[in-house]
Amino acid sequence: MTQETVHPDKEQPEMVLSKDQEAFRRIVCAAIRHRETGAKICGARHHNCLHSPLCFGFQSEWEQGFVDQFHKFLTREEAWDIALRQNQIARRCGGDDGKLFSENLY
Repeated sequence: MTQETVHPDKEQPEMVLSKDQEAFRRIVCAAIRHRETGAKICGARHHNCLHSPLCFGFQSEWEQGFVDQFHKFLTREEAWDIALRQNQIARRCGGDDGKLFSENLY
């Protein structure tokens, strides 16, 4: 079971994962997160997220990353570590050293 705690610099609760959940985390899809509110938009690729009406014209306010099966947002660096550990890297692409891109997954 997961529990939620309030992150001190965010209004939205952040999920705390058990050791078992951490061990089996997988990258599910690309996501962007609003830098101030923490709101997330998910999609197959980052451009799908960035074309959402919610962020149209305000792309600089959104951080690109990924979500896992627990809908927890991960930076490109955090996502790379998980995808590598779970053998999810299907191919390499230029500039991906230590940073995950959706092109690595499909």
